[in-house]
Amino acid sequence: MNISNDIRLLNKDSFIDFLNSVNSDFTPPLDKKINFIEYYYKVINKAKVIFIIENKTIIALMVYYDNLDEAQITLVAVR
Repeated sequence: MNISNDIRLLNKDSFIDFLNSVNSDFTPPLDKKINFIEYYYKVINKAKVIFIIENKTIIALMVYYDNLDEAQITLVAVR
């Protein structure tokens, strides 16, 4: 198990696979609110992350924005 905050290690396919695996844990399901591919690029370009990988699979993910004036956690999920 590896914990990382290196966004360069966040692979698009793994990210989308993770979101699909937790999709129905949310009400409404995540895919009813966001496009997973667009969200991936938004996260890569604007957010910060902490994630846990086990056997090359993301098993936990936190997405947050750390601006000068405030910070926001926008997603926390565990597979």
